[in-house]
Amino acid sequence: MNVVVSVVSHGNCAEVLENPLVWDLGVHRVILRENTGELAHQMPAHVDVVSNLNPVGFGENHNRSFEMAGLDDADWFVICNPDVTGTEDQLADLLGRAEAEGETLVAPLLWNNRTEQWDHNVRPRLSLWSLGLSFLGQSHHSRYAAEDTSDLQYAYWASGAFIAIRAGLFRKLGGFDERYFMYMEDVDLCDRARALDVRVRFYPDIRMFHNCAHANKSASNRKFRHHLRSVFRYFFI
Repeated sequence: MNVVVSVVSHGNCAEVLENPLVWDLGVHRVILRENTGELAHQMPAHVDVVSNLNPVGFGENHNRSFEMAGLDDADWFVICNPDVTGTEDQLADLLGRAEAEGETLVAPLLWNNRTEQWDHNVRPRLSLWSLGLSFLGQSHHSRYAAEDTSDLQYAYWASGAFIAIRAGLFRKLGGFDERYFMYMEDVDLCDRARALDVRVRFYPDIRMFHNCAHANKSASNRKFRHHLRSVFRYFFI
């Protein structure tokens, strides 16, 4: 069983270099795709760095890395944001338990270092109503209660900040839908997996860290526009 970790950087190479997952001896290969064209720092030998000539979307970046990885169906493809950190033991535990239970789509609990709370990286089924309320500041309608984590084993969808998926399943799904540039592609992927009777297995006792930072105003506005376009595509196209 091989494990390939796919990371998309937006000028985060120094941050990626500090992540213990990058140095994990159990990881066969890390594919770091630099979406801004930034020259990467010195990386370990098992890290392949690809600099995009032009920025592409979240899903397309990871799809390209998956094609590059050349994985067998039984291997694992791990999608990891550059600001998510974990230890070697955590990744080994996550995939080891998934293997033992026959799971093919799994996620740990992500802990938000800024808010010091669960990041709600797995969520129930998304509706236009619950999403609309979350835009109005009532996000509790679109997520599980924080106290539910210890009993929560399966979720409707998991955030693309960190997902581990069997290569055979990712291949069968055709990867991410590249019509989404940013946002909702993780929801869509989990929807299509669910249509194949595959649910997201959640391991709340495996806690990794999401080092979220405040975006500047222009970046926030740009992300909001991407979010609206993706929501429109998801619900109406």
